[in-house]
Formats: sequence, C-alpha cells, structure tokens
Amino acid sequence: MTINPAKETRWHTRVADRLVSLFVRNEKIKPDVMLQFYLEVIGTDYLHEDYVPDRTYDLILMSESVQYQRLEESFPNARRALNPGGYLLTSDFYRLESARDVKDRALPSHFLNDLLARAQAHGFELIHEDDITQETAPSLDYGKMVFERYIRPTLRLQLNALRVHLPLAYKLFRLVLRVPVKGEPMEKIIRNHLTPPDPELYRKHMCYRIHLFRKRG
Repeated sequence: MTINPAKETRWHTRVADRLVSLFVRNEKIKPDVMLQFYLEVIGTDYLHEDYVPDRTYDLILMSESVQYQRLEESFPNARRALNPGGYLLTSDFYRLESARDVKDRALPSHFLNDLLARAQAHGFELIHEDDITQETAPSLDYGKMVFERYIRPTLRLQLNALRVHLPLAYKLFRLVLRVPVKGEPMEKIIRNHLTPPDPELYRKHMCYRIHLFRKRG
C-alpha cells in the first residue's frame, strides 16, 4: 500500500484538531506550553492543571501527552478524575537510564523509571506494558529525511533572503538566538527541542511504551 504523506498529514491534523476541540470543551485541563499557545491562537480558554473534575471516569487516555506534563501533578489529577479501580492508559516515549550519559544533546520526555516510580507513589498499579520502540523508530527516520531535505533548506533560504534584503533585521534575529532562556541560548533550545529526535539516539537511549495503570483503593 502506498501512503501519500501530505494526505496523511492533513488527515492527522483534522483528527487532532477535532480531538483537542472536544477535549478542551468538555474538561478544560491546562495543557503544556506549546498546546497552550495553540489554544490561545484559536481562542480557546484553559484552566490550571490543579483542577477538580465535574465528574469521574472509568478510563483516562494520555496519548503522547505525558512527556509535556509534570508527573507530580498529572498523576494526582488523574487519580482524582478516576472512579475507584479506574484505568489510566498512556502511550509515549521516554528516556532510558543510559540517556543520563548523553551530554551533547538534550533528549525529550521523562525518564521511564521516574514515570513508573511516580505512578506507584500516587496509587497506580501497572497492569500491562508494551514496548513498541522498534515499530515507532521508522517514523523518526522519515521525519529526519523530511527535515533535512525540505525544512532545513527552506529555513536557510529564508535566512539568506533576510540577510541580503534586511541585514539589520537579520543581525537582530541572530542576537535574539543568543539570548539565554533558563541558562540556555535560544538557538540551542530550538536545535534540541524543535528538531526531530535523532533516530540513532532514540534507538539507543529511548523507548516507546504503552502502559495500562489501575487506580488502587
């Protein structure tokens, strides 16, 4: 079967937009910073993560959202929103312990051991775990190809045009990239967090896990 990447991207975008719209309209849980920006752009309000739900549920799904949350807050919130014996189903990627030795590149998400320890500490029992790292790794290969072949050359072309036609604006932009945010220059933050994770680092020092937790008590 041949997949049209552009068509698939449009489909995923429509699905994501619909899910975000439904989710925010019904529960209004404060999102991560990037999603917060997205919601502000489309005019949707939000509340803080320390919320009290209007009702409780049998199942909560977190699909590639755990990495953006503070574990010390997200697990207590999930526990408050679940019925006794309710389930928390998560799917996301995490850092392995070997990632602590990686110093030259910031890897995203939480450490897997930290996630499991926090879940247990906040009253969740791990019922089932699936490791699908190898099945997800090819998507990073594809993302790296798209970034290197299309996105990076486009950005370089735009920067060159800015340097030639608006040299003062170009110099100001370069200065902004050097401004430190929480001790790191903006340029390093963009390189580490807004570019696709390196596929080889991902395979060596990260994993993608599906976890099914059950609320104890």
